[in-house]
Amino acid sequence: MVRGVGRVEGVLLAVVVLTALVVTGIQAKSPGTWLLEVVWVMIGLPLVVALRGRFPLTRLLCWLLVFHAIVLCYGGQYTYTETPVGEWV
Repeated sequence: MVRGVGRVEGVLLAVVVLTALVVTGIQAKSPGTWLLEVVWVMIGLPLVVALRGRFPLTRLLCWLLVFHAIVLCYGGQYTYTETPVGEWV
């Protein structure tokens, strides 16, 4: 049986996502674009937390969801056409 995320790790992952939301929201170049990009994170995080007992997720999936949320926050902060990493690549 695959073991899911423990309580401490789950809180840590939620704090990482919330921190990414706050930091990118404050530094957003276009607040409207930022909101459109991160609305899925704002909907998804409470859903995952609320349904964690009924639909437990694996550790890998939780970490992938956090990584995806960070990418969405980053893209919303700069808009995908103006990201520093995109310009560098």
